[in-house]
Amino acid sequence: MAEDDWEDKLYFSLSDLEEQPPQVLIVGSGPAGTAVAEYLYEECEDVTIGILERGTIFTVTHIINSIPLYLRGAFIEAMEQFPWDGAFAPKEDAQGKRQPETGGMMIFALGGRGIVAGAHLRRFYKDDFRLWNQGQWPVTDLAEYYDRAERVRNVSFGESEGRSQTWTLGRLEEYNASPPSWGLDIRSNRNKEISRGYDSSAARLWDLVLRDYVKAKVGNKKRRLFFAPQAYVTQIAHDRERVRGFVCREAQDPRKKDMIVLGAEQFVLAASPIESARLFLNSGLGEDRPAAGRYLAEHIYCRGLVTVNAPDNDPHEQYVNVVVPPQRKQQQQRFQIHVQGDPVPGDPTKICYRLTGEAAMDPQRENRVTVDGSAEDEYGVKKATVFLEYSPDDATRLNIMKNEMRRIANELGGNLDPDKDLKVLAKGRSHHEAGTLRMGHPDQLDSCVTDSYGQVYNISNLFVADASLFPCVGVANPMLTITALAYRVAEKICTSLKQGQSATMMVKQEEP
Repeated sequence: MAEDDWEDKLYFSLSDLEEQPPQVLIVGSGPAGTAVAEYLYEECEDVTIGILERGTIFTVTHIINSIPLYLRGAFIEAMEQFPWDGAFAPKEDAQGKRQPETGGMMIFALGGRGIVAGAHLRRFYKDDFRLWNQGQWPVTDLAEYYDRAERVRNVSFGESEGRSQTWTLGRLEEYNASPPSWGLDIRSNRNKEISRGYDSSAARLWDLVLRDYVKAKVGNKKRRLFFAPQAYVTQIAHDRERVRGFVCREAQDPRKKDMIVLGAEQFVLAASPIESARLFLNSGLGEDRPAAGRYLAEHIYCRGLVTVNAPDNDPHEQYVNVVVPPQRKQQQQRFQIHVQGDPVPGDPTKICYRLTGEAAMDPQRENRVTVDGSAEDEYGVKKATVFLEYSPDDATRLNIMKNEMRRIANELGGNLDPDKDLKVLAKGRSHHEAGTLRMGHPDQLDSCVTDSYGQVYNISNLFVADASLFPCVGVANPMLTITALAYRVAEKICTSLKQGQSATMMVKQEEP
């Protein structure tokens, strides 16, 4: 294909990328992959970036910017995929029909699960980085990367306001309740800027695609960003010390067996903790890395509803969104409680509160992803099998959280029986999995896979950028930390590329 033809394409095929390899190749277009691409495009001048996405393009924004909120669940049910066996696999009834609200899921599409994600974007609590004996982070100062993530993702407060919000915050003052930080652009035609609503990786990546396209068409610039949908990466080709390429195939037709090996200078895994670990293990990279696939963790979710007398009879004043943070530093208190309130249809004197407890799991070596003996998917690639069990401390933490949810319900004028009214969600339903390719110190290679910048130990050009890196899951929603950490990984990749270019220039200058 002639180089001039590249400026006429918004997105690309595997053959296109084989013909003109980018310098950096990223697996996954979700929050982590998008953040890496953003940083490199803006901060690493002239670098070329390829993004490989197994799915197609369903939307170029968060789904709630396109459909009513009440249809979000139906959209997820129509689009979700279940590529795993084991603990996160959905349960089926006697007729083989999947039971609702069981198992983890993926959405194979531009933006990944980010197109349907909730909007809570809070920094991890400081204690999360250092509290767990088996989950100490080698880096704890993410302030500058958090700052960037909050700016890019339009993080703000003020999504809910009114009499009920104020009353709820007052009733829960002793719990240090506060509104959550929210990835929601609430501007409206301010200084000629139009509000864009819910943030998502799909919107930000598509903005980059369009910006790169326009620069090439009207600015006589070279193409730098190459998004390839329906590209299934099945293996990492390597020689133990360096990656040679990603082995890919077209995802739209499992019957097509043709493989393409895409080369690059640097390679990035950003496909999710389970999918990145699956790819890593299917490529034989776990043979001399005992921690690969291990220390899987997620959030334990518990939910309950309580209807109480509304502090204001105007339904427009009855929306509530507050978070109760961990009350103590002890591991048994590592949970937060999300309190949401909505008017009761047809009864302006009542408000319905939904309480969601979100507890962090212990990082346990036995909780893992494996491909040993796994079944194969429709493409003939080994699936990931997920093993996940709660520890005794997890069970204790869950019971403490349930009792705290009961106390909060009482403060709001309602009653919750921890045994009857609170439902613990199935494993995988938090969609907040973490671990499997953890970062750590070089003297701890039995419990980590990468350094603090996401570079895989003993492989010079392979990086991990998603929540696989997390030594522990933390308490808050992990989305903002995923974004911040991916910026940090991208910074290291940018530095590596610049050092490589400088070394090449020095060699050329020394040549006779």
